[in-house]
Formats: sequence, structure tokens, C-alpha cells
Amino acid sequence: MMHHWLRYLFLMATALFLLGQTCYSKSIKDYEYYSYDVVFTNPECEEYHYAGPINARDGSLLFAKPKNVYCKFSDLYTNQNNEKS
Repeated sequence: MMHHWLRYLFLMATALFLLGQTCYSKSIKDYEYYSYDVVFTNPECEEYHYAGPINARDGSLLFAKPKNVYCKFSDLYTNQNNEKS
């Protein structure tokens, strides 16, 4: 009985070994080049006011985020087909 169990175990180990030999993984050379260029855009966004004045680091008061610097999802429609972007 033990002899059959060892034969089965040996056959399974051999099958797994042979299957592993036919599999392969991708090499780093298989990937296409990806551009890591930094691209700047010229967004057109609303000026968003704070709920109240905020103290800046230099001591001045800020009342809103600068226009065309901070964008929200609502600015997407204006900018998605922007030729300058």
C-alpha cells in the first residue's frame, strides 16, 4: 500500500516539475518604453473663496485660492478640450 502512495507522490512531483519548466515569466526587456516627461498645463479654473480669512505664513491674510491654480471637478468641462493644455 505504501509503495503505491510513493509512486503517486513521485508522479505528481514530476508532473509539477515539468509544468514549471514549460512556464516562463516576462523579462524587463519585454516591456515597451514609457515616457516619463514632465508635462505642464495651463488650466482655467475658478477662484475658490475660503469660508473666512486664513493667515498665511508671512502673516498676510488669504481670502481665496488663486485663480487658475487650484481646480475642482467642476472645472473639468472647461479644461478637457482646452487647446493650451
